[in-house]
Amino acid sequence: MPDGTRAGHPNRDGKFPRSGHSAGLPITLDRFSLLPSGKKTWAERGSKQVTVHGHDEKRQMTMMVTSSCSGELLPFQTVWGGKRIDSLPSPAADGWAEAEALGFKHTHGDTRHWSSRQSMKEWIDEIVIPYHARMCSKHNFPPQERMLLLLDVWPVHTAKTSDEDFLPWLKATYPWILPRFIPGGCR
Repeated sequence: MPDGTRAGHPNRDGKFPRSGHSAGLPITLDRFSLLPSGKKTWAERGSKQVTVHGHDEKRQMTMMVTSSCSGELLPFQTVWGGKRIDSLPSPAADGWAEAEALGFKHTHGDTRHWSSRQSMKEWIDEIVIPYHARMCSKHNFPPQERMLLLLDVWPVHTAKTSDEDFLPWLKATYPWILPRFIPGGCR
């Protein structure tokens, strides 16, 4: 069997073949777009007042969700269009304090709400690296224990024409993070 073929499949002991790595270190991500909308809400019949959240909100954003092989959800990253601070969610918004307590990060895309190479670097620095450090401490691993990063084939993930692109930056900055790609169209 070629090296790495079973890289994403832990054995019965929760370890990965050939490496002995804990199942807590491999991580993967997915993203989806959200557009707050709708003119309907749910309330008890006969209610005198019904609060509608996001009725006037027309900004679309991308939510990045990351999980570990052990099933832990990492803090979410939201990616918003625009470049100014006022294009990000307001600290006065409903749920802001809870999102902050859970470690959510809010950032800008390039000119739209899609992930950019900068937002991917921020995701690594602000979400992945703290998780990795916590897992290394918990399992008594060395600080630069290898981590498997499962990515979909997305242009921002695969570009490597410049040293500033995500893959070359990742290899130079965190050589112990091992990116692996899930081929397009796989389910």
